Amino acid sequence: MGAEERLLYNTTPLPSLPSFSSLLAAFLLPRPTPPLPCACAAVGFTLKNFGSPVKYDGPGLGVFAEPSDADRPSEYYKLDAAAFDLPFTFDMAVSYKVAGADVGATYTSNYYSTDELKLTVGYQMEGLGSVGVGLQSSGAAQKIDDADGDWYTNPADGVSFGASVDMSRFVGMNMSVDYSMLPMGDFGTNSVLALRVAF
Repeated sequence: MGAEERLLYNTTPLPSLPSFSSLLAAFLLPRPTPPLPCACAAVGFTLKNFGSPVKYDGPGLGVFAEPSDADRPSEYYKLDAAAFDLPFTFDMAVSYKVAGADVGATYTSNYYSTDELKLTVGYQMEGLGSVGVGLQSSGAAQKIDDADGDWYTNPADGVSFGASVDMSRFVGMNMSVDYSMLPMGDFGTNSVLALRVAF
């Protein structure tokens, strides 16, 4: 009767413990942000002509004149121009895609003119072109004592229309034909036909 001795070796590696640096990075490093459920809405703001007043200066303001109430010869005098503000505007816009159409609204606050509200609807046809309709309405102008109540109306108020036809599939180059119909107040409706070629 003999005795048999066997040595058993475990070939499965033991799980390694995470290092301190990896644990620290897991808590301190920013985690990726999950994508938004819908990326079809957009909001934007625009400031134009925002800053300090403007004042003209330079040699162009020098004039050759003769003083009227002084015993001095004619010489150059420099005019002192007054400072003025630029026409500041602030645009707030929002757009949303509904059933394949782009619907947008823009409100413009004008410092030197009437405020404007613009509504737009556009539809893009892949490989064919696009169409769009817009409506603009302006607020009431500032009242002046010696003028009538409707002394000023924005000539661009009203309904506008635009369309673009993609000609690339017919001519073999990046070309499109654009048409727009814009209101122009007392001048009636302005129609613009344009041919665009991109190189």
